[in-house]
Amino acid sequence: MKTITDSLTLPRLPGGIIAPYLKERSVAVFDIETMGLYARQDEIILTGVLVPDEDFVDNNTSSGMVGAVRGRVIQFFSDMPGDEPEILRRTIEVLQQADIIVTYNGQSFDIPFLKQRAAKYGIPCELPGFHLDLFTFARVYTDLKQVIGSLSQKNVERYMGLASSRDDQIDGGESVRLFNRYRILASADSPEAAALEQKILLHNHDDVVQLYRILPLLARTDLHRAMYHQGFPAGRFVVREIKTDRYGLTVTAGSLPGHQIADYMHFPTESEPYNVMLSSASETAEFTFPAEAAAPGVVVLDLIRLIGRESASGMVRYPAVESGYLILRNGTEPNYMEINAFIRCFLSQFDNA
Repeated sequence: MKTITDSLTLPRLPGGIIAPYLKERSVAVFDIETMGLYARQDEIILTGVLVPDEDFVDNNTSSGMVGAVRGRVIQFFSDMPGDEPEILRRTIEVLQQADIIVTYNGQSFDIPFLKQRAAKYGIPCELPGFHLDLFTFARVYTDLKQVIGSLSQKNVERYMGLASSRDDQIDGGESVRLFNRYRILASADSPEAAALEQKILLHNHDDVVQLYRILPLLARTDLHRAMYHQGFPAGRFVVREIKTDRYGLTVTAGSLPGHQIADYMHFPTESEPYNVMLSSASETAEFTFPAEAAAPGVVVLDLIRLIGRESASGMVRYPAVESGYLILRNGTEPNYMEINAFIRCFLSQFDNA
């Protein structure tokens, strides 16, 4: 197996609507190259992970200056038969360090493929971070498909004016054909093998770099609704599921890398009117916030009692926050932005140590 590391300068992502969800989080932009589409039989021949080395969200949006950030692309390449288990181990080690794993169609392909190939060799593949599949965000939470047709990554790059930033000229199918030829030439010590290797590596390298570059597409999605349904990092947790009903708000979460969930229970008190159930066995945390009926059909959370007066005052700018109360629903729809902001605030403050 070969490990290839490339240091590069990347644009710092603009803040605005994206920043509250991504700032101060470690990120891994991830892509795989495989010998086919079936994880049961087709091996992973190359993985690429882009890791920004600094905070990659620019919060100084008023300046209009985006700035730059240093990053690394780490690639694990199968230059010899039998390399796949080591590629899997090394890739998983890198991904396990990230709060946020970014893919394009990774929910359907890259992550399940990685896990199934790891299971074949008995390699643990727990990825505790939040998985942000940009393809899912584009497909479900925008009307982009109606505008540009295909939501292939390269087509989205063209739509965002980034096609010229890509150097490689092949697709995934051609990468497989080139790799088959590479293996033959490499076994014969042919000098042509090196050129083929560079083409294959460049394709994967550009995929992860370009995926990073199109992350500003998040600002064009219905982002708060997307995060409500897809989850997001908050404090030392990663939110997995949010439910609202007339009884209140329930949040189910796991732990982010570097944190463990210890067994803990908390029942409502006058000063802390919420339930908490933490389980080390299932690595799951559940938080339940009881609602109050402010008026017929209007269900609210008392922010002052739940997060304190100072934090509650910081949420007055939100439309669904009035007099220290968060209105959970607007008709049939949850108030996604306000609920997400409350969860981020509460979980950032929560400490059962």
